[in-house]
Amino acid sequence: MNKLILLLCCLAFSVYSSAQEVRDTVIVTDDWRYEGQWPEGEGVRYSKKYGVYKGNFVKAEPVGPCLCVSLDRSEIYYGGIKDGKRHGSGVLSRPGGFYYQGNFENGYYEGFGRLYFPDMSVYVGAFHVGKPTYEQAKV
Repeated sequence: MNKLILLLCCLAFSVYSSAQEVRDTVIVTDDWRYEGQWPEGEGVRYSKKYGVYKGNFVKAEPVGPCLCVSLDRSEIYYGGIKDGKRHGSGVLSRPGGFYYQGNFENGYYEGFGRLYFPDMSVYVGAFHVGKPTYEQAKV
């Protein structure tokens, strides 16, 4: 009977220890630093190459809605991230009055969106691979 109890305790401990528990953590590499919940949850990743990402993460990779600010602050993006690229609904702004609001796919403007230019002109319409599909629609 004691052997059975010992075996059940060992089995229960192995199942418990193999389950991934969400916890706050800090990961530092040569290129980036992550502070947040692990293996998934909310966090912040600081990257020497890409800037700051704040939002949802899975194993320190941004997934879903995130706020992204480039190191030189030349781009501020709020929206979906998938496979490390802009994906889904989002807003991108750049200094000088450039502003895009709409859909992204694989990092490019895709589908319907609004593009505001520094000269106060606006394009409202469809985009494909980051470019407006109807240039005459630019107002």
